[in-house]
Amino acid sequence: MIKILNETTIIILTDIGFSKRDYERFGIEILGKKHQVEILDLTEWLSPNYWKVYPEKIFKCLGYKKILNYNDLEKAISSKKIINVVDYLSSEEAYSILNYIKKRKLSLTKVLSGFLLENKRTPWEFLHKLFFLCFKPKILFKKMIARLKKNIFFSFYDYLVVGGEKEMNNFLIKKAKKVIKSHSLDYDLFLSLKEKKISINPKPYAVFLDQNIPFHPGAVFRGEKPKTTKEKYFPALNNFFTLFEQKTGLEVIFAAHPRSQYDLYPEFLYGRKHFVLKTPELIKDSKVVLLHTSTALSFAILFNKPIIFLTSNEYQKSYDDFRINSYSRSMNSLLFNIDDKNLNSKIPNNNKIYSFDKAKYVKYKNNYIKFPETPEKNSWDIFLDNIIN
Repeated sequence: MIKILNETTIIILTDIGFSKRDYERFGIEILGKKHQVEILDLTEWLSPNYWKVYPEKIFKCLGYKKILNYNDLEKAISSKKIINVVDYLSSEEAYSILNYIKKRKLSLTKVLSGFLLENKRTPWEFLHKLFFLCFKPKILFKKMIARLKKNIFFSFYDYLVVGGEKEMNNFLIKKAKKVIKSHSLDYDLFLSLKEKKISINPKPYAVFLDQNIPFHPGAVFRGEKPKTTKEKYFPALNNFFTLFEQKTGLEVIFAAHPRSQYDLYPEFLYGRKHFVLKTPELIKDSKVVLLHTSTALSFAILFNKPIIFLTSNEYQKSYDDFRINSYSRSMNSLLFNIDDKNLNSKIPNNNKIYSFDKAKYVKYKNNYIKFPETPEKNSWDIFLDNIIN
């Protein structure tokens, strides 16, 4: 029997590379059951500096295409019955590509899944921010221009996939033809793991949600310096972990960032275990979750794990400044500065580290992870149900 392929196509746009992890979280296999799927990778074109330092291997699956200019883009979107284009672009020039797509009268979708809490600074923290911005006017100007370009020159999507109640306040909602109430892509992973038995480490442990801060290519993508330096960050982090292990009896394990390369610089781990692409599993089997501002916070919420936020002197002087402090207040969670000289007296050695605010967790889930009362099914199935109907 000859298998007849569906002639309709779904296009996915990306400018931050395309890894095996992206293949899975973009739901390529689910979408491919009903439509042809093509991934148009504009990274080398729109983000050339980021492309040069992109650490992951490109996953060249069926349908993957590298787009280097408008001619390539035109060839990719012409002579096809395209049912939808999903926007995962984040570069400064993304708005021009989106307008190009809209001029060809193609249906355009944006997935809104803002895991991050609102950044509510205290008056002192706000003044602190203004003070350090005086020394970084280029960063401030660049952020303002990037936001204005996107908001002024492009502000219309046909479909918006909303992963929580908080996104209903997004200015894009008013102009969208249809809002699809769904959940975050992390919730899809949670559904696949919640009934599985996980056993990664034989002894009780705390997991650190690494963000690869001194080396993260995202800083290159945004044209900014890293928030911290490797010379100060890793020694201070190790000092905190050593004290934490002594006080709690919990081993600290790194949930290494997907784009980290600790095999190239193992000295920064100080002999601690690390796992790549195992973050949800590590969180599920852990006793405590340590983090800065990782979006993997959502898994700690879903698996009901206590969270402890970590900041540093360098971090507080960066463009993210007191974001971590704000998050700890929002979640009513412990916060430690890894550069604090009095850490030994501040890290508790009792059950305080295992407590968390259940009401805050429920609120976070509803606001940022899963829209209340949406189906317990993969978000890409929900997406297909809605664009078909």
